[in-house]
Amino acid sequence: MGQFVRRETRGRPAPFARMGQHWYPSFFRYSKLLTGGPLSWCDKLASTPSVGLKFDYHYVSGGSILTALAPLVNKWVDGDKQLFSIDHQDSLSIILTTENGFRYTFDSSKAVVEFKHRLKAKAVSAGPPVLEMLSHALPFTKLLPEVSRRLVEATSLVAQKKARSLQRVGVISTTIVTEDEAPPGIRRFLEYVGRPWKASLDDYNLRLIAPISQTSKWTDQCIHQMWKTEESEGLCTLIFDWQRVFPTPKSVSMESLKETIDSAADSALEYFEDLAEGNRFDVQLLSKTA
Repeated sequence: MGQFVRRETRGRPAPFARMGQHWYPSFFRYSKLLTGGPLSWCDKLASTPSVGLKFDYHYVSGGSILTALAPLVNKWVDGDKQLFSIDHQDSLSIILTTENGFRYTFDSSKAVVEFKHRLKAKAVSAGPPVLEMLSHALPFTKLLPEVSRRLVEATSLVAQKKARSLQRVGVISTTIVTEDEAPPGIRRFLEYVGRPWKASLDDYNLRLIAPISQTSKWTDQCIHQMWKTEESEGLCTLIFDWQRVFPTPKSVSMESLKETIDSAADSALEYFEDLAEGNRFDVQLLSKTA
């Protein structure tokens, strides 16, 4: 197994990495395998990304959106086989999903591309059907740039390369994991929530919106959603919806949109790693800063 190489964290407490079933300090944030590139907890836990944009309102029909996307959609074929589906279409919106798992959502103000694994039942000779994965399992940090690229490409077509007023950029990480394999920060938060009952929580549904940072140009915040039910066989769902909100809508050209999304994605990844470290939920640190 490759070794981890630590990068300096500008005076912050040491991060963590998972080796086997355990997490260890001093390796985690933006670590590098000797054999490859960046390593994130989102990579280790098979998280899937979504990237979304919120613009000013511009009303066009769902059919017009599909027509604008035609140069892109026309590539999603293999001979006579259609490699996408129209999951929803109404007077003002449309949702398309490619066979390999990229889901496009467009309406009068929002543009979103997300990745979800896709399966299909495949007939076999003299036996029951078997499930075949149509999407490719890739690390989060490989999927996120691809999702962003697809969003810029599709948005440019729908906007017909005209500048739009951007109100918000969102980067979402979705993870399904047992609590034992969750990063230490997530475990520490759930333990903190369960302290009044002095027990672990078997069923919960938590949603918190918290500010992260603020500049004269934007405010960063994150919507944290965590839930587990008694029927989920010990698996909890973690959704972290990081957002950059522009109090004064930012006029962006389609040429500058990539830079805006890339900057947001970098900040979102840094925050996700900060959550994994868990110092925000350290009772002793909190008491010192109170």
